[in-house]
Amino acid sequence: MASSGHATLAMPILAPLADFAGVSRAVVVTAWQSASGWTNLWVPTTAVTIGGVTLAKVGYDKYLRFIWPLLAILLLLICGFVAAGAVMT
Repeated sequence: MASSGHATLAMPILAPLADFAGVSRAVVVTAWQSASGWTNLWVPTTAVTIGGVTLAKVGYDKYLRFIWPLLAILLLLICGFVAAGAVMT
């Protein structure tokens, strides 16, 4: 996936920023991976998402209406766990 290429380019920048902010590098990696996975659930350029929607013969608009509650719950959970990880380190 393209996210590994993005991570390869961004982590050398984000790791020193994490050190500067006093946050564990593991929290930065967790935040990056969580955001990437969350985004891959709804971005229309993700081949797996669009392939699944196409195979199911469901419109993308119907898919978004169906999945938005899950996305909202996941967003809250991700933010909570990343914040807890930042506080505990």
